[in-house]
Amino acid sequence: MKKVCVIGSLLVVLTLSLGGSAVSKGTDTGATYEQLRLFTEVLSIVQNQYVDEVPPKELIYSAIKGTLRGLDPHSSFLDPDSYKEMQVETSGSFGGLGIEITLKDDILTVVSPIEGTPAYRAGLHTWTEPKDFDITREQIRVHSVRSQDLGNGIAYIKLRQFQEQSPHDLDQALEKFDKNGMKALVLDLRNNPGGLLTAAVEVSEKFIDDGKLVVYTEGRVRNQNMRFSAHAKKGYSKIPMVILVNQGSASASEIVAGALQDWGRAMVVGTQTFGKGSVQTIIPLSDGSGLRLTTAKYFTPKGRSIHGKGITPDIVVEAPKDPAPKDRPLPSPDPMEDLKKDVQLQRALDVIKTMRLIEQQRPEGGQPQAQAPSPTQTTTR
Repeated sequence: MKKVCVIGSLLVVLTLSLGGSAVSKGTDTGATYEQLRLFTEVLSIVQNQYVDEVPPKELIYSAIKGTLRGLDPHSSFLDPDSYKEMQVETSGSFGGLGIEITLKDDILTVVSPIEGTPAYRAGLHTWTEPKDFDITREQIRVHSVRSQDLGNGIAYIKLRQFQEQSPHDLDQALEKFDKNGMKALVLDLRNNPGGLLTAAVEVSEKFIDDGKLVVYTEGRVRNQNMRFSAHAKKGYSKIPMVILVNQGSASASEIVAGALQDWGRAMVVGTQTFGKGSVQTIIPLSDGSGLRLTTAKYFTPKGRSIHGKGITPDIVVEAPKDPAPKDRPLPSPDPMEDLKKDVQLQRALDVIKTMRLIEQQRPEGGQPQAQAPSPTQTTTR
């Protein structure tokens, strides 16, 4: 992988962390400063005449937040506490509810809960209408990889988030399965809201050939135009593979699913993904706060922008609606029992069986036929 920048992350969004900022050559600085006179005029009036006295820092912070809110749902201002918390989250340990949220059509919207957190136990997921929940915060430690041997040489790996340690943890799981004779893989990215761009690229490059494009970004400023290609020392580019996705699969998850789908490397099974295809730059500010600004969009290897649309699975399989929290059965002590009830996973296993049959029937020395064909929905937006 070509590492061209330092990477940071938020739980909900894919972010590129670049120190400093750049001013576009097309910016009319004269007009900008003229409008700043109006801003300072309003600020002075508020400070002197507003019914309650407001500290200057609070006024400035509110003004910055309002400016960014008017741009897009993913640009925002991080006060010093939020900025520090964001830096901690990349390690997989943080205080909170464990809920991934974003603004969609100016409405605060649930992307997905993190498995094993207060939000997950309360039964939160994307709703079509508002609902009330009482949830208590706690210290959350997210283990990004969970694995299970499904038998018959089929490995199951669930990737919950793309953290700093995720590629390493995935490597360990894959090596363990490989030693035990892994013949096929199901990679579960359902309810994975994303995370680090580098982690998404490092995960993708384990399953595609060296040198192949994983993702590229395009922005207004030249240093936001980047290409990330596979450069893995050891890969699993031939093993039959299925990726599971749903509406909670966002950002970095869509990069992985999109890259492997474009290269015909894996069949994608499940439901339409979230559709988060923009890149945010995290810029540290002088007082310890930070600016999260949308600076680019990313594209799959074949030039697809999934922003606002998501990735369409090769095989659409709807999951049964979750029961209300009070009616939800307790998890089985045997993980296999819960997996056997998973209709999307069971369909993935059917696909794996078909892939393996095709692989067995192909002529010796011929090209592998267990790879998914490129989807018909590979149009460029």
